[in-house]
Amino acid sequence: MPIHVSLPAQLAEMAGGAEEMALEGGTIGAVLEALAHTHPPFRTLLWARDGHLNPVIVYFVNGQQI
Repeated sequence: MPIHVSLPAQLAEMAGGAEEMALEGGTIGAVLEALAHTHPPFRTLLWARDGHLNPVIVYFVNGQQI
């Protein structure tokens, strides 16, 4: 099932200008992996060097910060 992803304008540039897209994934982690696979610049932005999610990025699911 595709998951709707919205990106703020600053990040949309990294996705070729797309502010919205549909990605496949059963978990948030899978959707983030799909985003990084489709748009490789996101890999170094979304994950810190230690492999954990980058703490400076704020994630929302259905309008709720996670």
